[in-house]
Amino acid sequence: MQRVFNFDVVFEEAASQSEVFDNCGVKDLIQLALEGRTATQQHGVSGLAGQSRGLVPRSFTHIFDLLRSRGAQGFKVYATYFEIYNEQITDLLNPRSIYPHTIRWSSTSGFYVDNLFVIECDSADDLMGVLA
Repeated sequence: MQRVFNFDVVFEEAASQSEVFDNCGVKDLIQLALEGRTATQQHGVSGLAGQSRGLVPRSFTHIFDLLRSRGAQGFKVYATYFEIYNEQITDLLNPRSIYPHTIRWSSTSGFYVDNLFVIECDSADDLMGVLA
């Protein structure tokens, strides 16, 4: 049996982090998030060894650049950091939490995880600090 796979984009091995960031759709996800829509990004934190910043640091910078360029006031950026492995949720900012973490959905908030530690971030560097 032959399998057929469809791709929106395929990058060559030599593609730079900048090229991937500019063309993989992450900027569109960030735009959707700033418009109040749900957007999820799943990717490694950094680029390949010896290369420039990866998608996540570039995304953080792009978020705050967009907010500044719009003169956005009243925006607050909050961060959580969690892992789902073998159907178990671990709060990576508070891994010893005694509270259960459950994925829930509401018509006003969309999908969310209960009882996660939340940090307010004022800059891309603050967001990177959450991952450190």
